[in-house]
Amino acid sequence: MASSTADQFTSLDFAYFDHASIGTVPTPVRTAVDDVLRHLALGTRGFRAAEEIGAQAADLIAAEWSVKAHQIDLMASAGEALNAAARALSLPAGSRVLVEDEDFPQSVLPFESIPHIEVVRIPQTKPGCDRTEDFISALDPAISVVSLTHVHANTGATIDLDRLGSACAENGSYLVVDGSQAAGAIEVDASRADIYVATGYKWLLAGFGIAAVSRSERFDDNSAGRLRGYANLDAGLRTGHRNLAGAAALEAASKVRMAIGFRETYSQLQSMVHQLGTELRLIGLTNLTEGAGIISVGAANAEAIVTVLAEGNVVVAERAGRVRISPSFNTTSLQADQLIDAISGIASKTGILKGSFA
Repeated sequence: MASSTADQFTSLDFAYFDHASIGTVPTPVRTAVDDVLRHLALGTRGFRAAEEIGAQAADLIAAEWSVKAHQIDLMASAGEALNAAARALSLPAGSRVLVEDEDFPQSVLPFESIPHIEVVRIPQTKPGCDRTEDFISALDPAISVVSLTHVHANTGATIDLDRLGSACAENGSYLVVDGSQAAGAIEVDASRADIYVATGYKWLLAGFGIAAVSRSERFDDNSAGRLRGYANLDAGLRTGHRNLAGAAALEAASKVRMAIGFRETYSQLQSMVHQLGTELRLIGLTNLTEGAGIISVGAANAEAIVTVLAEGNVVVAERAGRVRISPSFNTTSLQADQLIDAISGIASKTGILKGSFA
C-alpha cells in the first residue's frame, strides 16, 4: 500500500481481516461528517452548506456502477432499501420469488413478509460449483423475482450479473441484488439488475446509516406500490430528506477510492485475496473458497480458531462454521504475513485445533 493511501487511514496495531463485516473508515470521511454536523449546528443558516457537502455522492456511485445519477437513491440501510423495493413491486397474489437457501436474510425476508407471495428456495451452491448457473437453471416462467446477494457473505461465491441479468430479462423476472459484499470490492455493473443495493459500511468505507440503491427504468415503471413521500412523488424509493452526514461520508469515501482509481482498488484487493489463498493452500488448507474480497476456510472449530487469532491480534470472523478472511485494498503485506504466520501456527498445533482446517 502506497504511503499516500496509508495516510488516509488510521494506523492499526492489529491485523484486520474483517472488512466483510465492517470496513475501516478513512480520515476524510470522518472530516466530512464532522463538517456536516458543524454546519447543522447553525440550523437553517448552515443547512445549505451541509447539504452541498454530500451532493455528489449519487453521481460518484452512479459512475462507479455504470448507471445514471437519477437512478440512484441514498437510503439508511440495505435492509430498508430491499424492503421498500419488495413492496414497491406490488406483486400479485401467487407470485413466486426465487432465493437461495442459507443466503443472507435480507435477500429473503422482505419477500417472505408479503402475504400471498411464494418464496421458492434453491439449495445453497456447493463450493467450487457455479452459483450463477444454479439460479439460471431454476428459472421458469412462473418466477416473478430473483432475489439474492451478489457475493455470498459466508463463502464469497459470486454471481455473474451479466449472465443472470440476461437470463432474468429473457424470462421476464425482476432481478433484485444485495451487493453489500461486492460494491467497492469488485467491479459492479448495476444496470444488469432491476434493484442493486449496497450498504456503506463495508468496502464502500462510509460507515453506518447510508446505503446506495440503483433502480432500473423497468422497476420505476412498475413500482406502483412504493412508499410515498415528498421526495419521491414521481419515482424512487427515498421518501424524505437524505441522511446528510451519510451522504457526505459516502461522497468522501468514493473520492478516496476514486483518487486511487476504482479499478486499481479492485485490482489491489483481488491480488491480496489471491496471494492469501495461495499461501493458505501452501500451508495445507484445502477446504477453501475465494470470491470478491472474501476467503472462506472450512474449519471444524471455526469459533475457537477466530478466538485464538484474536488473541494474537489478528481479526477475522466465523460464518456458518467457516473462518472468513476479508482484506481490503489497503491491507499491508505486513498484516498479510501476520495472518499467515498465525494460521500456520494454529494448523501445526495438536489438541483441540488439530485438523480443524481439514
